[in-house]
Amino acid sequence: MATLPRSLPRSSPPASSFLPIAGALGLLTGACVGLDLPPPEELFVGLAYTDPALHPDAPRVLIAPTGPARFAGALLARFDTRESAARARALAVAGGDGAAALDQLAVVLAGAGFGALAGLGLEDSGTAGGAPRTLAATLEGATRSHEAVLLVAHLRGAGNPDGPNNARGAAGQAGVALALAEALEAGELEVPARSLVFLWCEDAAASHAWLARGSHYVSAAVFSRLAPEPDAAATASMERDLDPGAAGGSMGTPERPRPDGLAVVARCALADVAGLVGGWRTSEAPFAGAGERRPFITVGVPTVLFRAAAEEGTAAAGDRGQDVTRENLRRTCVAAGATALALADPVPADLERYLLTNREELDLRVRDALEAEDGALAERWRDWCTGVRHWFRALCLDRPE
Repeated sequence: MATLPRSLPRSSPPASSFLPIAGALGLLTGACVGLDLPPPEELFVGLAYTDPALHPDAPRVLIAPTGPARFAGALLARFDTRESAARARALAVAGGDGAAALDQLAVVLAGAGFGALAGLGLEDSGTAGGAPRTLAATLEGATRSHEAVLLVAHLRGAGNPDGPNNARGAAGQAGVALALAEALEAGELEVPARSLVFLWCEDAAASHAWLARGSHYVSAAVFSRLAPEPDAAATASMERDLDPGAAGGSMGTPERPRPDGLAVVARCALADVAGLVGGWRTSEAPFAGAGERRPFITVGVPTVLFRAAAEEGTAAAGDRGQDVTRENLRRTCVAAGATALALADPVPADLERYLLTNREELDLRVRDALEAEDGALAERWRDWCTGVRHWFRALCLDRPE
């Protein structure tokens, strides 16, 4: 077993802190992880997330100062929750006028000096002929700038132009972009190896048009949707990519998708944020249908979708700044940002954590399938998790799969 670093980066929990991880069974508190780490085999591995559509348990997550943990602390510290909530309210007032909402975002980002910070630039396209617009902010990668990890927020959902708008998702993503720029300027984080592209899109067609232009090789896409929707998956913090657990909703996507580890990285990011904030009840759901992610998945781009569940007793429709709490906005968007950064800037030290978490998923999924007397499903999960293992080796060690 590889040796983990003996000290925590600035973005990790302070000395003598506990890492309580929330799950369907309630808050679970893990072993103390401080500045002097115990041997890797003694690091707390706790039940962290539930897959409500499949099983009351969930894959366990190795808690370690690697992967998304290298970024989550800096983003949490610099994320301006009050300003992000105010932006969400302003964007929600625009309602279905996506172009007006993007105009507001462009003004906010430019007014904050976003273009001048850390080499980040703004691109506004799609205005000709009334085409759906995209506002893009690109942080060029340090060594692999031709490759990009996307952070995507659609103001309106696929095929539902009159449905709830995603004002909180768009505002929260702007908060992450500004937090990242400030952390880079302060020297708390370094420019990642791959480019990081923030996309704010009038609707799903706009992001698909951006993808078709081919300005970067897109290695992964992380979506944020913080508007309530009338499906079960919307109550989950994270919806996985198309894997063997997908609930019959391929919707034109490949029957045998190529394995990827985005769900593992996202699961680790949720655990890291939960530890930093002192506990956070989260969950995940299997892929429920491609929707806004469909064109990305069909061309082989790995995806993951982050959500923030509406609080009980709040409005069931619309995104008017009431349905998702400020703190859930902050936590969910920071988890999405930390996931994207971990994918854009992987290092060999990340590998062990990902492989152990992937192994936990393999054991759980195969056990569930065998208990259900579904040998074919068990074999699909074995194949999937084997592919994920190779995917992580290629990602973290920079080797071909």
